Amino acid sequence: MDCKIEWKKLERLNLILVFSCAFTSPLSKASEILFNCNSGVLKYELIQDDAGRVFYVHKKNGIQDFSLSSTQKNNPFKVASVPFSGGGMAYVHFKNGEYDYYLYNAVSYASEPYIDVLGVMVWHENKIISNRHCSGSANGLFPPAFRVLSEEELDIKIQNEVFDNRD
Repeated sequence: MDCKIEWKKLERLNLILVFSCAFTSPLSKASEILFNCNSGVLKYELIQDDAGRVFYVHKKNGIQDFSLSSTQKNNPFKVASVPFSGGGMAYVHFKNGEYDYYLYNAVSYASEPYIDVLGVMVWHENKIISNRHCSGSANGLFPPAFRVLSEEELDIKIQNEVFDNRD
């Protein structure tokens, strides 16, 4: 409703607000955060709403500019994990057309130097094109993801990329 009132007052600004309201409405009933990566300017989230749908949302400067849902064709979200000494690694994998996305979290205090990293990786044609890291206690791959998502085998190239190219 606020969007409609604002629409009459500030036509150009509220075109953006109306679009944003319509675009984000499925997430207004979010019940659980499965993955969160907030690096300040960029924010990546995987959310399950009350109806059981899973959504991936990318925001830049607080404005949503990309979203995928589990109800869209050919966009299943899968989780993979592997334990190792002093920690483990897990990620959520999904495809968007020709692009593969990996929302990852890895910890190992048995390695030198120790590993504690999370982020979002994007691959295209078997090459990494983006790897964004984030930190903070509000970020990570959370336990509900393992209850909600189906499993796939962990891809060793993703594990190697995480461990070989950490900050």
